[in-house]
Amino acid sequence: MAPLTEVRIGDRVDGGEVRAAHLIEISGVAASRRYPGLLWVHNDSGDTNRLYLLDRDGKYYGELWLDGCSARDWEDLAAGPGPQPDEHYLYVGDVGDNLAQFPERQICRVAEPALTLGKQVFSKHASADVLRVRFTDRPRDAEALMVDPRTKDIYIVTKREAQVLLYRLPYPQPFGGRLDVAPEGELPVSGVVAGDVSPDGGEILLKTMSEIYYWRVAAGATWMETLQRPPQRVPYVRELQGEAVAWAADGSGYFTLSEKVMGLRPHVYFYPRLSPLPTP
Repeated sequence: MAPLTEVRIGDRVDGGEVRAAHLIEISGVAASRRYPGLLWVHNDSGDTNRLYLLDRDGKYYGELWLDGCSARDWEDLAAGPGPQPDEHYLYVGDVGDNLAQFPERQICRVAEPALTLGKQVFSKHASADVLRVRFTDRPRDAEALMVDPRTKDIYIVTKREAQVLLYRLPYPQPFGGRLDVAPEGELPVSGVVAGDVSPDGGEILLKTMSEIYYWRVAAGATWMETLQRPPQRVPYVRELQGEAVAWAADGSGYFTLSEKVMGLRPHVYFYPRLSPLPTP
């Protein structure tokens, strides 16, 4: 089967170097819904429980500490809806497990706070809700976390299998407790290090170290049905350690960022959409 639809994406645009010395291992990115044009990011394992706010040119605005959320191996970040309809939420996936040895992982959810953005760098604390997750088949390494804006379901995609696995955490998730989940099935890709769903819920990206794959969600189709179709490869210039991808909040394209490697600082890259936005 051919991909369901084609999307046209333009050449990479270099927004600029990330101007924050402590952002050296960026592993997750999500486009802010409360602050248009800004991006939340986080480091990989080794950092503490905080998110950082950047603009698309790499300017650094400050840090948000997630109280109540530990940081063992944060791997991905998603923006999406949550329990309060008038709030915008961020979801942090503490789902990495290189040796597949930990029986539980966690997802932290926090509402985007009110911030005063100006010349002074902010440092703010916010209380996070924590969901403990156990895979019922066995522990697995995962680096992709997504939230469906239509259903509020959370999805995790594993990394290391020849055909990676999709796990669905249906809404409402029992934040403050534990959820046991079984895999929904295998996907026709491997080595997934990040993922994101478009703000309208109709387009999915999964990223490996060398490729970005695109799927359009057909009306009435489940994610499992969608992601088992052959994907379309969309433009991506390989970064040395690129582990982050996110749709822009207006759906106009997608961002990628990398870790700092061999002294080369990460840049904010943007791939603009050339074809019209899909009809809902």
